[in-house]
Amino acid sequence: MRHIFAIISVIAIMAVPLSGCLDPGGGYTYLSYPEDVTYVFTNKVVFQINEGEVDYVISIPFPLELFDGDNLNQHVTEFTISPGGALTDFHGTDRVEWTGSAAETITLEYRATVVSSTVNWQHLSKESGYIEDVDEMLNNRYPHDVDQWKIRPTAPQIKQIADSIVDRNMTVYEAARAILDFIENNIQYEAIGGGEPKDCLQTLSDGVGDCDDQSILYCSIARAAKIPAWLEFGYLFDRENGYLGPHGWLALYLPLKGGGGVKVNIDVANHNFMYRTSHHISTWEDIGDPEALRDYYNITVYSGIPPFSVHVTSGIELLDAEPSFEEVKIIIDRQDVFIPLSGGLPLLLVIVATALLVHIRRK
Repeated sequence: MRHIFAIISVIAIMAVPLSGCLDPGGGYTYLSYPEDVTYVFTNKVVFQINEGEVDYVISIPFPLELFDGDNLNQHVTEFTISPGGALTDFHGTDRVEWTGSAAETITLEYRATVVSSTVNWQHLSKESGYIEDVDEMLNNRYPHDVDQWKIRPTAPQIKQIADSIVDRNMTVYEAARAILDFIENNIQYEAIGGGEPKDCLQTLSDGVGDCDDQSILYCSIARAAKIPAWLEFGYLFDRENGYLGPHGWLALYLPLKGGGGVKVNIDVANHNFMYRTSHHISTWEDIGDPEALRDYYNITVYSGIPPFSVHVTSGIELLDAEPSFEEVKIIIDRQDVFIPLSGGLPLLLVIVATALLVHIRRK
C-alpha cells in the first residue's frame, strides 16, 4: 500500500461523483442488442486555472478486461494517454493518473477503444443452486453480518425485508428476482446526481433513488439473505442520441446445481435481470472493501496557497460506436431509456480552510 501525504494551509478537494443513470419505460416483450459494440471515446478533465498555481493528483476510471469463463466480455484493444499520465493500480484495477503542478489551464485525457459484448444468463434459471450452495469465499468478501459503507445488511429494516421476500426454498435465481421485484414496486427512479450515493436506509425511507442508490439497496437486501452481491460501475450507451454516460449496476453470484457458479449482472434502474448488454462498459467492481468503494467516488485532489482560482470540468466524449451485425434477443418487460445528467457530470467542490493533513491511500 502506497501513501501520499500533503500538509497545506488551504486545500480544495474536488470529488466528481461517477453517477448518472438510465431509467426504465415502455413495455416490450424483448429487446435486441448487438452481440458486440466497438467504442472509441475520450475521458477528459480540464483544469481552468484563473489565478495562482495548484498541485494536483487526478485519477479517473479505466475500462476493465472482463472474462466469463473462457469468453472475453469486454476488452480494451488500444489506448493512448496524454503526456504525464500513466496506468496505476486502484484497489486491484487500473486507473489513469496524472500528478503535477500547473499555473495555467491544462487538459488531461485518455482515448480508448473498447469492445463490449452482450451476455445473457436467463437460461440458467433451471440450473440455479440454493443459498447454501453459495461460495464461502464470496460470502466472506460480501458478508451478511458486516456493513460496508452504505451497504447495510445488518440493519433491522433490511433484514426484515430479506426475510419477508426470500424463502429458503427458493433458488438464488428466484430470490434475486424477488429482490428486484421488491425494489421495482417500492422505489422510484430519480436522477439525483451530485455527491455520494445515499445510504440504503435513506433510499428505503425516501422511496426514490438513482442507479447507485437502488443498486446499494439491492446489495444490502441480497447480502442480508446471504447472497453475495456487489456494485459495478462504468458507462452506458444511449444508442438513440449517441451518448455515453456514467452508470452504476450490480453483480451477483449465482451458484449452480451441478457445482460451481457464475457471476451475473442485474441493472436495477433499468430492470435488466440476468443479462449484461453490449451498451455497458465496466470500469470498476466493488471488492468488498468499504474504503475502496468510498474512494471510487473521488477522482481529483488539488491544493494551493491562496489566492488561487480553479474551475474543473470532466466528461466523456463518444467518438464512435460500431455495432456488430449479429444481435442477441433478450426477454424483458421494460425498455431502456437514457436519462442524461443535466449540465453534464456534476462536480462537488469542498473547501477546507484550515491547516490540514491529507492522506490519500492507494493500494
